[in-house]
Amino acid sequence: MNSAPLHHPTEDRLLAYVSGQIDFSLRLLMETHLGVCDVCANQVAEFSAPGGAALRETPKEVPIADFFDRIEAQVNGLSAAQAFKVEGTPVPLPDRIAAMLPKTSNLRWKSILKSGIRYVTLLEDKAKDAAVYIVHIKAGCGFPAHTHLGLEQAVILAGGTKDHLCTMEAGDYEENGPELTHQPTALEDEDCWLLTRLEGGDVRFGGWRGLLQKL
Repeated sequence: MNSAPLHHPTEDRLLAYVSGQIDFSLRLLMETHLGVCDVCANQVAEFSAPGGAALRETPKEVPIADFFDRIEAQVNGLSAAQAFKVEGTPVPLPDRIAAMLPKTSNLRWKSILKSGIRYVTLLEDKAKDAAVYIVHIKAGCGFPAHTHLGLEQAVILAGGTKDHLCTMEAGDYEENGPELTHQPTALEDEDCWLLTRLEGGDVRFGGWRGLLQKL
């Protein structure tokens, strides 16, 4: 297991975060990663400093005022968060991130018709045609091959995944463009939990699942 995240948001994403140019759903993912990644937190601090050359090149927006308070409020990273539950199941979502979500008791696990994989929709942003999900994949279980219809961004909350692109572990931030097809598999030694934001609607499955989607 990596001692620190190896995969990070792009510099453009970090700049957009500092200047307040990201929406709420993306902010959830960014702050989840920033809470455990010193590299990106330090870079954000540099961008936030008065006179930062890179930040001066972006449109003049007011930085998020309570950024440093929110980073400090993260409780010992991802591993300590156990309060957030879906239908009684604890989810390793950081406490501060869970507190940002709308209060609801209507969250329900859903299936993709494969044992060992489930997901829950945390929120939907119809204006942006985006949604945020928590996905749970049992250790060693493979997510079916699928193609993204829009941009996918994800942060690993616990465990990890591997596919033909790379191996992702806790804290890592991943961004995949539209039309990417992949088949991530949870690592063998631990269940994988991830927070993911999808644009452009649901993914497109191959095989018989794809046929069911068309029906």
